[in-house]
This record gives sequence, structure tokens and C-alpha cells, in this order.
Amino acid sequence: MKKSILLTIFDLSVFGGTERAVINLTKMFQACNVNITILSFYKQNEILSFQIPENIQIKYIGNTPPMKILYFIKINI
Repeated sequence: MKKSILLTIFDLSVFGGTERAVINLTKMFQACNVNITILSFYKQNEILSFQIPENIQIKYIGNTPPMKILYFIKINI
């Protein structure tokens, strides 16, 4: 049975060290024959800064920054 790992990140679509580390981890785990899914809480850009290996699932929770949602809730309460 193949193992699965879920990696989470705030925003995979920006260019930075955390995003690069997540991509490097996916490559490492994929080489070890592990199923990888990346969960990104936010998607600021349509085009990703780094090339994602094949067979990697990416799921996005939304396009609205969480701080905007919290600010909206605070204003309307």
C-alpha cells in the first residue's frame, strides 16, 4: 500500500523560500514512492513560481486572503 502525505502552506503561488521547500519536499517524497497532496490556504497568483512535479495534487481553499475575511467579519459584527 502506497503512503500518502498532505503538505500545507499559506500560499503556494508566491515566490519564496517556504514555497521552494514545499516543492523540494514533494520531489523527495515522490522519489520515495509516496502520494503527495499540497493544500494551499490561499492562491494569490494564477501562475505558480515553481514547477510542480507530475502526479502532485494541489488543492486551494480560496482566493480571498484570510486576513481580509477576518477584517470583514470584525467590521460586520
